[in-house]
Amino acid sequence: MTAWLRNILSKKILYGPLVAAVIAVFGFQFVILNQMMDKTQKHKDDLGNTLWIAAELETEYLRFMGTLDRYAAGDQETSQHILKQRLDILLSRIPLFLEGANGDLFDHVAGAHATILSFQRLLDRLEPKIRNLSPRNRRAYRSIRRELASQSGAIRTLVLDTFLTDEAITEEILAENERAYWLLLAGALGVFLSGAALIVFLIWQVRRAERAEMQARRESDRAIRADRTKSEFLANISHELRTPLNAVVGFSESMKMELWGPLGNARYRNYVNDIHSSAMLLVRLIGDILDVSKIEAGKYELKEESTDMAHLALMSVRMFRQQAQSQDLELSVQMPDGPLRIFGDPRVLQQVVINLLSNAVKFTPAGGRVALSLTQSSDGAVVLSVSDTGIGISKADLNVALAPFGQVANVMTRGHTGTGLGLPLAKSLVELHDGSMLINTRPGSGTCVTVTFPPTRSVMAAIAA
Repeated sequence: MTAWLRNILSKKILYGPLVAAVIAVFGFQFVILNQMMDKTQKHKDDLGNTLWIAAELETEYLRFMGTLDRYAAGDQETSQHILKQRLDILLSRIPLFLEGANGDLFDHVAGAHATILSFQRLLDRLEPKIRNLSPRNRRAYRSIRRELASQSGAIRTLVLDTFLTDEAITEEILAENERAYWLLLAGALGVFLSGAALIVFLIWQVRRAERAEMQARRESDRAIRADRTKSEFLANISHELRTPLNAVVGFSESMKMELWGPLGNARYRNYVNDIHSSAMLLVRLIGDILDVSKIEAGKYELKEESTDMAHLALMSVRMFRQQAQSQDLELSVQMPDGPLRIFGDPRVLQQVVINLLSNAVKFTPAGGRVALSLTQSSDGAVVLSVSDTGIGISKADLNVALAPFGQVANVMTRGHTGTGLGLPLAKSLVELHDGSMLINTRPGSGTCVTVTFPPTRSVMAAIAA
């Protein structure tokens, strides 16, 4: 048999059919691969369009909110015409989700159409008020802003869901392509080994190039979006909010202290106190947002020193005593007998304690209990625990609560104001001190947040070592 085959090959009887078969198989595989690549490219283009549309909506929403704030603040460069123009741009983004081929692309994103329809109904209802808004009508501005701000979380969730869904579908496409590649490879091996080897090489090259291109594009787009968002955000916050807020704080404080004479009517004193308190709240809020941005950019610097955590915790608790009493809450403290020192930034560490206490007090109903304890474990680790009997968080919503600007929206929490920076900022600040934060929570049963600083941060443990 071997001799017969060698004889046939020596006479070159099969050379022509063999070459023809290899070319036919290669051509068939090339056609199939080309169709698969076209289909993959179409899927990528469609998914890219959905993410671009969602990101554009969020961008225009943020731009409109910024314009609304500047207009209401009396910014001379922000006229009513500019405000209306921003509103028209924002309204023009909504049909992209609901009409034509682009609207069909969002069928794979769960809840996308419901979110957009809800947002559209809100804008349709607020449009006459916005177009007739006067800078002097603060009450109307606050009402409009409050209703628009309620959609911030839904829009952010829409963008994230679109991004995550697109990634999942992309992975499915890659998986389908991979299975198809291997089926083609098996067919090629069944015909001619030489053709199969060539196809394996081609598949490997195409697959590697496609994945590398997709990964590079994804990382590049993510980096560009993050860098652009942070740059615009920091610039706008610093220039548009911090500078005028400093003036508001300074002037309101002077009026509050009546440095240049009495105010007269007692109502003016109350107004000045409210203005000063609100301005200080905004200053702290802007500080939190800038801290989150610095941490994410890796530019947050700690001013570390030996710090008495017991003293910081007691100072923080005193700040919430009056608020706890006014809300009919029991606020208990468990402390060591003496100082408990760790090496860290005292301002940052106190901010962690304040953020945890603020969340506990805010989300605990009247008659509840908030407890803070500070202990040191046998290995020298310092453990801070803040527990409450409040509304709690479900496991499904915990990741949302730990994300910057993440707010869990339900019937128990939607009545509380905030930006959703408390927990994620506290977690990031703890991790800057080499610590960890563990959250045990269940809806209706309260929450316990445990912060652990390693023995290497304990001053006494370091001295003993």
